[in-house]
Amino acid sequence: MSRLRAWVFAIIYGMAASVAAAADRPSPVDRIVQEVITLTAADGAEVPAVLMYPKSGLDPRARAIVFQHGGPGGHPIRSLGAPRWAAERLAARGYVTLSIMARHADQFGNTPFDESVKNVKAAVEWLDQLGATDIILAGHSFGSITITRYMVLHQDARVKAMVHYAPTRDTGQWMRANMGDERYKAVVDRFMTLISEGKGDTWTYEPFEVSPPAAPGLRSGYIQTAAAWLDHWGPAAQLRNTVGFRALKVPQLLLSGDKDTFVTIPFLDELKAAAVNAPRVDVKWYEGGINHVFEGVRDTASDDTFAFLSDLGLAPTPRVISRLVDITAADGAEQPGVLYEPAAGRDTSKPLFIVIYGYGGDVIRSSSEWLPARLAREGYTSLGVADRANGAAILRSIFTEVAKDHAAWVDYAASLGFSKVVLVGHSWGGIRATHYKVSTNDPRVAGLVFLAPTRDAPQWAERGLGREQYRRMVAEAKDAVAAGRGRTTLITGEGVMPPPAPPGMARP
Repeated sequence: MSRLRAWVFAIIYGMAASVAAAADRPSPVDRIVQEVITLTAADGAEVPAVLMYPKSGLDPRARAIVFQHGGPGGHPIRSLGAPRWAAERLAARGYVTLSIMARHADQFGNTPFDESVKNVKAAVEWLDQLGATDIILAGHSFGSITITRYMVLHQDARVKAMVHYAPTRDTGQWMRANMGDERYKAVVDRFMTLISEGKGDTWTYEPFEVSPPAAPGLRSGYIQTAAAWLDHWGPAAQLRNTVGFRALKVPQLLLSGDKDTFVTIPFLDELKAAAVNAPRVDVKWYEGGINHVFEGVRDTASDDTFAFLSDLGLAPTPRVISRLVDITAADGAEQPGVLYEPAAGRDTSKPLFIVIYGYGGDVIRSSSEWLPARLAREGYTSLGVADRANGAAILRSIFTEVAKDHAAWVDYAASLGFSKVVLVGHSWGGIRATHYKVSTNDPRVAGLVFLAPTRDAPQWAERGLGREQYRRMVAEAKDAVAAGRGRTTLITGEGVMPPPAPPGMARP
């Protein structure tokens, strides 16, 4: 068994009998944080992972890279793999990196390959829930096939680019080259017979000599069930980058070296030609005895990855610092908000943006969350603010009184040193922003921005409720106010959203 492990280790990482000292600079671990975390896949399986980010702090909205290690038998923290050395270097550059452990790390013996794809999905989902704005997939060796397979199955729009370090050849074709046509066919036939007899879980071991460009005499082998062996290495195996690349629709970067155990220039050219739907495919080929684990060019490969992503507009985003703040209006009403500022510092020569949510909106979701965070990345201090028309409170709020909250928020901006603010209203929030500016003519409001601006409320309500019902409800409301019951009387009616809403769409 020890000899087998040595063979497997050699084939996974392309190690020579004697390894020269690496010429790379030390990994920048003094500038990053590394945390071991556990994700949960959709089927409930635990997914160990290493999260890395700059020591300045974890920015939940940062661009993120999911790293998938090689194998079978690989691991995310082995120093030879890109999920360790590239993830560290790119985290130091400002990315959030997440190096996950695949099921082919320790379960490939009896587990279908697509089970590992579930781990990639768990990583993407976790980063999405964290708030990552753009996600990049990166795979080393066998991990390249894994991330390709993920995109073939999911076509995930959250993934903006892919990076392949020493991408492995199609596994069935590779195994055939290792064994020779005759033996390969015999092994496949024997294993298919076992499956037909209901014995697909029979454990097998078929050693082989690795085909060129590996050096002569390099041997390997995998202990797997007959079913798992065919799933990974059989003629119908889906582990085929030359086919999967046709389905990729995001930019691709391929990197490899001239002494790689598996990869050749013609193979990289084949992959590039297969990526007919990718808007861009870059190839980086390193010469000078560069092996499967990129010894001697790890800094360069990381720099090339950074340059590729930056050229796509996927450079790390500036860090944003957010904190909860509060104001008290002139009539004593208190409201919370969230202040978003560039980590580089506040620039009071620029206007501060105040983002006001729409009907039924909230200060920590939708445009009140993502817009001020993005503005802060561009150097603008911004506020997502609540007012007394928040949530259920909108049912009892008085429109003219809401302006008192906005006045307090503009005062708060002034207390931070800003002489100018821009009010941003989303939907119904645009009406509130307009009302504040028109009713106060506050000179500190230098501009207004309207996101999906709402139509005039009285006319919109009349169209949705119908003229007769609308006038009845207005009359009831006036009578209630005149009787001193304006804040305690519920005015009800049934209507629909007027066009361009779909016919019959109800609105309370």
